Amino acid sequence: MLKLLNGLDKKTLAKIKSDFEANNAEIINISDNLRRGIVEFFGLRGEVDKLIAGFDPWTNQKWPADHYKSIYFNPGYAPGDVKFLWEFMKHNFLPALGKAYLLTGNEDYLKSAIEFINTWLTSVADDKGVSWAGHPHICQRMINWLLFMELVHQAPLFTSKLQTEIESYLDKQWVLLEKEYHSPINNHKLLSLSFVILNRLYHNQETELDFWLEELKGSVDLLIYPDGGFAEQSISYHRLCVESLLFVVQGLKNAGVNVSDWLSQTIENSLGYFDAITQPNGKPPVFGDNSDEILLVREWPEEFWDLEYLFAWANALGLKVRKAVNVPASIYWLVGLKNTFQPEALPLRPEMAEFKNTGHFILRNNQNSYVFFRAGEFGLYVPNASNHPHSHCDQLGLVAFLDNTEVLTDPGTYRYNENDYERRLLKDESFHTTVRVNGKAQAKYLSSFAYGEALNAVGKLEGKAVVGKMGRDNWQIKRTIELEEKKLVITDSFLGEAEVEWFFALSALLAPIKVEPGKAVLQEIGSLRLITFQISEPITPEVLPGYVSHQYNRANPSQRLYFKLKVTRTKKLEFVFAVGDREISQERYR
Repeated sequence: MLKLLNGLDKKTLAKIKSDFEANNAEIINISDNLRRGIVEFFGLRGEVDKLIAGFDPWTNQKWPADHYKSIYFNPGYAPGDVKFLWEFMKHNFLPALGKAYLLTGNEDYLKSAIEFINTWLTSVADDKGVSWAGHPHICQRMINWLLFMELVHQAPLFTSKLQTEIESYLDKQWVLLEKEYHSPINNHKLLSLSFVILNRLYHNQETELDFWLEELKGSVDLLIYPDGGFAEQSISYHRLCVESLLFVVQGLKNAGVNVSDWLSQTIENSLGYFDAITQPNGKPPVFGDNSDEILLVREWPEEFWDLEYLFAWANALGLKVRKAVNVPASIYWLVGLKNTFQPEALPLRPEMAEFKNTGHFILRNNQNSYVFFRAGEFGLYVPNASNHPHSHCDQLGLVAFLDNTEVLTDPGTYRYNENDYERRLLKDESFHTTVRVNGKAQAKYLSSFAYGEALNAVGKLEGKAVVGKMGRDNWQIKRTIELEEKKLVITDSFLGEAEVEWFFALSALLAPIKVEPGKAVLQEIGSLRLITFQISEPITPEVLPGYVSHQYNRANPSQRLYFKLKVTRTKKLEFVFAVGDREISQERYR
C-alpha cells in the first residue's frame, strides 16, 4: 500500500502539540464544526447534509444528479457557480478529523469522519453529479482521503472492511482519471497523470509505470519551462502542479522506485523560480487566474500564499533547493520530525532575474524594493484547444514595491463561470499596469478559458533595467523600468498613430488624496506614508474605482490611475513613483 506520511511518530506528534497551538486549535475547530454538520469555505457556512445532496451553498439550488458529462456549468443552465460545491467536495476537512483524533485521542472525531465517509459512499452514485467532474478536484479529494486513511489506519475503529470500501471508491476515480487523462491539455492532465502513478504505487503495481512516467514527463515539458516558470501564466496552478510532483516523488521514494532526474530537476527549477519572484512581503505576485486550489491542505494560521512549506517539503525529500525559512506544522504532519531540516535566515534574493521562456523579469533594490514584470508569450497555446485559459491582458504589466510599501499590484481573480462579469473584469487591461491601444484588447475574449488573437511581447534585462516591447497594426511600444530603493521610473516610448490608454493598478492600501496636472499624491492607509506619482507631461490622471466581490477569491478593491492620449507619430512619457519620508508624512497630518 502506498505510504505518503513519512515519520509521524510520537516525537513528531509531541512537537506538533507543543509548538503549533494555533494550528491545532484550528484543526479542532474544523473538526468540531464537522461533528455539528457544518463546513466553512469562501466565507460561507454550509450544511453538510445539503452539500452532499448537491445544493449550492450560495443559491440554495440543487445541482442535477445526472451523468457528469451531461451537466452544464454555464450561467443560464447551472444552479450556481460550481466552484462553491467543488470546494466542499474536495473534503479538505477529512485530514483535520484524523489530526484531531491523534491530537486528542478522542474517538468521536474518528466516528464523525467514518460516518461522513459512509454517508458519502451511499449518497453519491458513480459517475453522477458534479463531484465526478473536474479532474483536479477529484485528485484533491483523493489525496485528502488517502492522507486521512494513513493518519488513522491503526485505530481500532478503522476496520479492514471500511478500508476496502474506501479503496474501491478511490479505484473508480483512478479508472476515470486514467481513461480521460489526455483531456484537457493543461494542469488537469498533469494532476491526472500524477495520481494514476500514485494508484500504481498504492497497489504495488509497477506495471506500465515507465509508460505513465513518460506521459507525465510530456505534460511537464509542455507546462513547466526549463527556467522554472509555468506556461499557463498562473501562480496557483503552477504550485498545484508542483505539489502533485512532490507527492509523486514521495510515493516513488517510499516504494523504492528510482526518481528520474527530470522530475527532481523540474521541482528544483520551479522552486528556484518561486524564490526569485517572491515579493518583499514574502508572497508571490498573484498574476493570471488564481483559484483556491491546493493539494496539501494547511490549517490557519498558515498563509495560503506562503510558499515556504514547499521548500521544507523538498528539503525533506533530499531535493537541491534552499532551506526553508520556517518549517510549518503541515510539513511535520507530512514528513515527520526526522525528515525536516532546521530553518535558515531569510534568503538574500538576486537583484535581477530573468525567466525568458516564461516572460517574467525581476528587479530588486536593497531587498525592500521590487518589480515583477511580464513580457513574453500570452500564455499556454495548444492548437485545437481552449487556448491561453488562465492568462490575463497584462502584457508589459508590473507589480512594484518601494521600501517595503506595495505601490502597484495585480488585483487577482474573482470568478470562473462562463462569460461571468466578475471574471471578465479582472482579466482586462484596465485592472493592470499596462496599456490598451485603439480600444482593442491584448487578446480577444472568447470564453472563460479561451482567447483569440493574443498579443505576445518580448522582454530582456538591459544593464540595471528591464525592457519590454509589444506591437501590432503598425504601432509599437517599448517600456523601460528602472528601480531604486525609493523610486520607480517607467519610461514608455510609443511609435505609431493611435489612441492609447494608460492604466496604473494601485495597491489596495494606497488612496489618492490629491490629483493635479502631471502629478498625483497617494497615501498608504494606516501608515500615512506618501507616495508621489509624476508624469513627464501636464496630464491629469483620472482615478478609477476598484471592485470587490463578496464571493470566492475576494480580490482586493484596487483603485487605478488612468488617462488617454492621441498619438500622431511618436510619444515618450516618463512616470515616476517616489516614496516620501514616513515620519515627515505623519507630522504633516497631526
